[in-house]
Amino acid sequence: MNFCLKIFIFILLLNFKVTSAQESISINEIESKLIQNKKYIIIELYTGWCGICAIQDKKIQKNDELIKLLENEVYHVKFDAESTESFILNGIKFENKNGKIHEFAKAISVDSNAFPAWVIMNPKFEVIFQYNGLIETEDLKSILLKLNKLY
Repeated sequence: MNFCLKIFIFILLLNFKVTSAQESISINEIESKLIQNKKYIIIELYTGWCGICAIQDKKIQKNDELIKLLENEVYHVKFDAESTESFILNGIKFENKNGKIHEFAKAISVDSNAFPAWVIMNPKFEVIFQYNGLIETEDLKSILLKLNKLY
């Protein structure tokens, strides 16, 4: 196989992997999305240095059914717990004043130093579920399917 053909196949495979990854929405989109359609909000707190977070993402990317649930049945927000982004959510301003863990991550998570952290909120921004650590894809699917029946 010649070198150009190998590069072409590599680019195709890379492109496929990128397009099959789960989509999430920005924290800034939540309120406008809730106006259009009331759904539960699932926030995946992560950090760039968290190896378990990378493992979690790889497990999710391998499960098409879970990706569809995250994209269609809830508002899935991936939020970097060390983000420097400032925003207002439900009338409250959140920012990262100390350059470490963001105020938002501290406000919604029981242990704001353990990642990944999963937080589920109802459309009124009330936390109804929290989990710190790697969550198995089948367990996450089960939780999301149960949420569908609640709302």
